[in-house]
Amino acid sequence: MFCIRPKLNIVVQKTEFDPGNGLVGSEDRISSLPDELLHQILSFIDTKYAVQTSMLSSRWKLLWTSVPCLDLASYKFRHLPKFSKFVTNVLSHRNHQIDVSSVKLDFSGAASQAFVRKIANYAFSHNVQELTVTSWPKKDHEFPPCLFSSQSLKHFTFSSSLHDQCLTPKTPWDFPALTTLHLSEIILCDDNRESIDLFSKCVNLRNLTLENFRLGAHVEEFNIITPRLSNLKLIKGRLLKAINLVAPQLESLTIIDCPISYLNLPPRISSLCYKSHNPPKWFKDSCHSVNKVTVSLSYHSALRPYNEEDFRETVNMLQELRSAKFLTLSFDIIECISAFPDLLAQHPSPFSNLISLYIDSSWGKNSYKVKMSTEATNFLLENSPNATPKLNIVVQKTEFDPGNGLVGSEDRISSLPDELLHQILSFIDTKYAVQTSMLSSRWKLLWTSVPCLDLASYKFRHLPKFSKFVTNVLSHRNHQIDVSSVKLDFSGAASQAFVRKIANYAFSHNVQELTVTSWPKKDHEFPPCLFSSQSLKHFTFSSSLHDQCLTPKTPWDFPALTTLHLSEIILCDDNHESIDLFSKCVNLRNLTLENFRLGAHVEEFNIITPRLSNLKLIKGRLLKAINLVAPQLESLTIIDCPISYLNLPPRISSLCYKSHNPPKWFKDSCHSVNKVTVSLSYHSALRPYNEEDFRETVNMLQELRSAKFLTLSFDIIEPPPTKAMKAKAVREKNAKLIADIELHMKELQALVKHGNEIIVQTEKTKVNLENIIAELLVWINNKMTQSEEVKQSVESRPGVQLATCLGEVQVMIDQGFDDSKAIDLKKWHVRSLIECLPKRQMAVIESRYSSQLEETETLCVGLRSTSKDVCKILKKMNDYLAKNTPDKTLTFQDASSSKLLQASEPSSSSSATINRSSSSSTNPMP
Repeated sequence: MFCIRPKLNIVVQKTEFDPGNGLVGSEDRISSLPDELLHQILSFIDTKYAVQTSMLSSRWKLLWTSVPCLDLASYKFRHLPKFSKFVTNVLSHRNHQIDVSSVKLDFSGAASQAFVRKIANYAFSHNVQELTVTSWPKKDHEFPPCLFSSQSLKHFTFSSSLHDQCLTPKTPWDFPALTTLHLSEIILCDDNRESIDLFSKCVNLRNLTLENFRLGAHVEEFNIITPRLSNLKLIKGRLLKAINLVAPQLESLTIIDCPISYLNLPPRISSLCYKSHNPPKWFKDSCHSVNKVTVSLSYHSALRPYNEEDFRETVNMLQELRSAKFLTLSFDIIECISAFPDLLAQHPSPFSNLISLYIDSSWGKNSYKVKMSTEATNFLLENSPNATPKLNIVVQKTEFDPGNGLVGSEDRISSLPDELLHQILSFIDTKYAVQTSMLSSRWKLLWTSVPCLDLASYKFRHLPKFSKFVTNVLSHRNHQIDVSSVKLDFSGAASQAFVRKIANYAFSHNVQELTVTSWPKKDHEFPPCLFSSQSLKHFTFSSSLHDQCLTPKTPWDFPALTTLHLSEIILCDDNHESIDLFSKCVNLRNLTLENFRLGAHVEEFNIITPRLSNLKLIKGRLLKAINLVAPQLESLTIIDCPISYLNLPPRISSLCYKSHNPPKWFKDSCHSVNKVTVSLSYHSALRPYNEEDFRETVNMLQELRSAKFLTLSFDIIEPPPTKAMKAKAVREKNAKLIADIELHMKELQALVKHGNEIIVQTEKTKVNLENIIAELLVWINNKMTQSEEVKQSVESRPGVQLATCLGEVQVMIDQGFDDSKAIDLKKWHVRSLIECLPKRQMAVIESRYSSQLEETETLCVGLRSTSKDVCKILKKMNDYLAKNTPDKTLTFQDASSSKLLQASEPSSSSSATINRSSSSSTNPMP
């Protein structure tokens, strides 16, 4: 006993996070950097994470509000409403005096959503210069017009995951300062017009890139009218019938895979890059000024021999490029013209200014050693003796050959044995493993015998494509080879056919390891076939939906299972109060349940496993009672699982418990435990420990008397608070007081606003009341001799108006009384909170809110004064009626009479009550 050595010294210093001052006991060098540099650093991260830095310390609290860059991505939020709320909060709390230099918006769903307009309007109103929008719509949506008009924007990038995302411009986009524009994955369409003009108002546009785009079916002409455009790229465009290019300053033009019927080249163009299948027809008489030319042709038919039509079109194209000084040609062009040496010899060389000739082997279809014919050499270089070819006349291409792999390079990987290649392919997704079949005949069937399947739906654009891929893989796989492991990552309903297909195939091929990750949009029932296998040894199941409910009708049938990991699930059964999942898993040794909960009706959770040796319960909820029947259990880990009852097996030797408070089920159950780890954080972090905490903690430690290796959290042995800790508690207390004062003052401002409205309405009603009473008195004086008529006078027009007006007056007086009382109560709360602050902070807060408190006092006086004036008018009216009605029965009968009485007498009392509350405003609490 005397040989025990603690792993810590008697004096232990905690290095922990302090929300007020950052890290205690460590040097914070980053926070000492100037604001400008920290803003630059935060500009490189997502705005969500930039906002989270406000929790680091007071130094960082407002830093993010002045970051000039906004990077907003909806996929980093589970639901779009949360993202929309986050955007609203960010834009409302940001420092509005700081301009926005760049905005990145990556969002899913409809483009008509409010946050898209909010971000666009905010960015453009704060002089944004760079905007990047990435849209992931489920269907075509029209973008708000505000997104395409800005006086400050200089760089704009727009892309869409939906290739059919249609932009329908009603008018040309209004970007007078724009210099760079990049559009991809879009359709430019207008059903009402045959021509489209987008860029004529972009008078400073210099760089324009259109990628993976197409025009609408009705569009005959696409106008690119930009006076200062110098660089234009058209990549993978479709349905381009005619392009009207008006760009007098254009110098560089790149066209890749864009079949264009007509294109007029500007006169100043000096650099041209063209890559496609066949030579263009619009080259004729339009390339006189081009100095630098790159042309790559792959021709439409990759396997057929070149014909004379190919030859003529190619030679005509080269003749149009006669002014080129720097010429780059694809290898296919050389092959094409070399295939007809006799015809080529009849054509003189068109190139008289050629300085450099470069043969590019990255494009092309064949993979042979190709010798450039003498005729081809003469055709290209005869009239340019000073030209420098960048490749020898005999050129060997090193490129991909579907039949024989790589030509001209040593393929050492393909020479490896099948077993090793199968092992290599087991580490990659099945989609990519299947794609290796295109490498060569050696790889064609290798993937079919890979023992591992890794299937992920997110790597396919649509679920039907993924389902079709699964069907093809399972049908073409070598069925004589067992499946050792399967990974399935899918979205949507678990009832989809491919889930059953994969499960049935895997279990019929003796799968030993199965990992299922589900991303459902709502709760779905999983097929029973997923939970029954004679061969499965390792099973991992997780769900992105925390409410993914597993309802076991019978215990899961996994007789060979040794390891089971379940996370993000609900275990529920509305028909039974107890659940038994694992009793048929007779060989289960390792069980982990993480981020789980039981159904509301479940009273008992049975874990009956005869060979279980390791159990982990992490972040569980609604665990009323756990019946643990595991005679061979040796290690138990429980983290953040409030359990009402748990019976520990007798052989347990290792226990790890982490939670807020000591467990109540430790009693008489830990006699055999040798290794113990206990970490307690207690529920209230700011309150001092009380005797109840002490008794529960000591009782827990006494139950662990058999422990040989003991690890305790610092909270369990924490000494009395130090001066620094006391100062921290005082700071937090004062901060909470100031926050409460600010909240009460906001509520007080709302009451003041409402009170002012009541005063204005009451004054108007008072004037109306005086006029009605004067009219009524004239009526009564005229009919004084006729008592019956006086009794019926309430039914006259003045009487009815008076009854209505009296009701309105009474409501306003009551509201004024309630507001005055509420204002007095709020002022008392604020005063009492201010008095709890230190003197220095008290003076600051009093000076900050003194004018508002004086305003409330003035308002209360106004409410009482207005009520008194109205009550005087009513009392005078009552006295007159009592004096001039001989029988003392008020002539205002029924509702009118009662309202008049209630408006005169109680109103006076109301006024008195208001005055009494004013006199006791120092403490209105009962």
